[in-house]
Amino acid sequence: MRLALASLGVRVMLGLVLLLSGCSTDDWCARLNLDCSVSTSSDRPAAVDKDGDVWIDVAAGGDDCDDTRAEVNPGEVESCDFLDNNCDGQIDEGVFTPGYVDADGDGYGSDALDMVPLCSSPPVGISLIAGDCDDSRADISPDYPELCDDLDNNCDGQIDEGTDTSFYVDGDGDGYGDPAKEQVYCFSEGPSGYVSNDGDCDDSVPSTSPASSEQCGDAVDNDCDAEVDELDCVAPGSFLYGTLSYSYTGRTVSTGDLNGDGVGDVVVGSPAGSYAQSADGGVFVFYGPISADAFITDSDARVVGSEPSAQAGTGLAVIGDVDGDGLDDVVLSAPYASKQGGEAYLFLGPVSGALEADGADVIYTGDVGESTYQGYTVSAVGDLSGDGVPDVGLLELNASIPGSVRLFSGDASGSVVGADERFATLSLGSERASGRPQVSAADWNGDGLGDLLIGDAVADGYQGAVFGLLGPLSGSTAVASASAFQISGEQFYQIGNAVAAGDLDGDGYTDLLLGAPSVSDGASYVGAAHAVLGPVTGAVSLSSVVSVTLYGKNSSDQVGTGVAVEPDGTLLVAASRVDGSTSADSGVFVLSLPEPGVYLAASASERTLSVANEYGYAAILTSGADLDGDGALDVVLGIPEYSADSYYAGAARIFRAP
Repeated sequence: MRLALASLGVRVMLGLVLLLSGCSTDDWCARLNLDCSVSTSSDRPAAVDKDGDVWIDVAAGGDDCDDTRAEVNPGEVESCDFLDNNCDGQIDEGVFTPGYVDADGDGYGSDALDMVPLCSSPPVGISLIAGDCDDSRADISPDYPELCDDLDNNCDGQIDEGTDTSFYVDGDGDGYGDPAKEQVYCFSEGPSGYVSNDGDCDDSVPSTSPASSEQCGDAVDNDCDAEVDELDCVAPGSFLYGTLSYSYTGRTVSTGDLNGDGVGDVVVGSPAGSYAQSADGGVFVFYGPISADAFITDSDARVVGSEPSAQAGTGLAVIGDVDGDGLDDVVLSAPYASKQGGEAYLFLGPVSGALEADGADVIYTGDVGESTYQGYTVSAVGDLSGDGVPDVGLLELNASIPGSVRLFSGDASGSVVGADERFATLSLGSERASGRPQVSAADWNGDGLGDLLIGDAVADGYQGAVFGLLGPLSGSTAVASASAFQISGEQFYQIGNAVAAGDLDGDGYTDLLLGAPSVSDGASYVGAAHAVLGPVTGAVSLSSVVSVTLYGKNSSDQVGTGVAVEPDGTLLVAASRVDGSTSADSGVFVLSLPEPGVYLAASASERTLSVANEYGYAAILTSGADLDGDGALDVVLGIPEYSADSYYAGAARIFRAP
């Protein structure tokens, strides 16, 4: 067709040339073989390119499949416009997007229905993704999780695959089943009496399951870990909980028999609590037998401070029977009373009711207005004056002058005893801007008179030192010059933060157990406890006399926050963490004296008393009282930072003997 048009065009051009050269119309028509006769409109041919795209309509013998659209002809590129742009008999081939009817709106269309070509974003009800094996249910599509519902939810050709659940008979109702009694069901919950948790190693005992805590001393695998009475076991006993945030209950604890019934009693200090006045503090007395948890507000008796900010209970000690009535008596202190001169209060047993400190049988006053903080610690020191009556040791803490231990007679002659009525003052060799010297009673030379053990953790530039003084004591003297022996800390750092004495090896000599919780050995504040065997004389270094050292394992274990020696020589060593890992289990290591050497406390411990999952600075440790009437001595641990219910409300934890 194009060649015919071209031939016609050539002949027209030649005709024009002939015409211009003088040829007549008939001449050039004849020469070009053209029919130049005039025709009428009725026999004129129809237009052959209606849309002007230079392609002839197929009706006129051409190739233009739609001569009404210039964008449709064999020379066009196919576009996505629902037209056969290139006249190849196909519409939008290679340029449209396939769509699929999505009747259930789950994002997947059914490929069982005709495909819907799309030239723009899919409208509602159309999806770009096929594969829905049931387009009538939104819970069936290729990415839907398989459920236990007798349907092929994920369109993989399988029904309920992977949804079977094992259930186990729970015979004791503790939420854990017997792994030997399994049934498989396609249910989210098992039938009655079945649970999905297995692992119960004794399905007849509700207290035995993987969720239970290991109990010490019962020879049972309580927590089903295939170990019996392992180190993280929880000793039977009771909690005495603080009730006020930041009251630091357990900052001091002491035991004795205040009511003379033959069963031990517990006295707990809560110095930062506000009980009758702001920060007046107080101590709380619980009479034995004690077998259940309690709050300090449930105590049998209490004594609170007599003035605001006195912080009664900062110091506390059951000191023995000072009046000869067969009942133990107790001394508590309020070092911020009397304009920070400090006061201490002796209450004769039994103590009952709700009392205030100024109602004490004897009040020991400090230097009023002098900020000496008398009574920052209170110690039961035995009979140091030789009069046959237990005496009272009060630490005087002063930031500008060397502190001292002031000794007062328990057999006080008046209801108010001034600072100048003390029978002895033992001056420490360093200023008391920090540190709390610890005082313990002993009889070093076997003469029946009380002797004194003083630990000063900040002596000698925080190396620490421990001093032993022989009774009777009187007058004013420096601790270092009056000591029968002095142990310096050297590189061991802050020895004497806690001190105790007893016969550790059964040779008849008094031995020492020294706590140093600030020691860092490979990690910060791992802590340590050192056993020193007696007799010790003169000025010696710890390294020359130490027999056994027990270290913590991890940072902040703080082994040695408290120490005690039971009458049979058993060592008790408190720590902020006792399980040898980085979890938060404060407690007490219990062990007999091992062979000389250095040990990890958690490894050397024969029995560990743990306060599970409650980190708190285990400050005070006391032993020597039967608190439940079973004839065995129990242990009390003060945890002033215990925060289970209220932040730093504190607690005292009683561990019953196995």
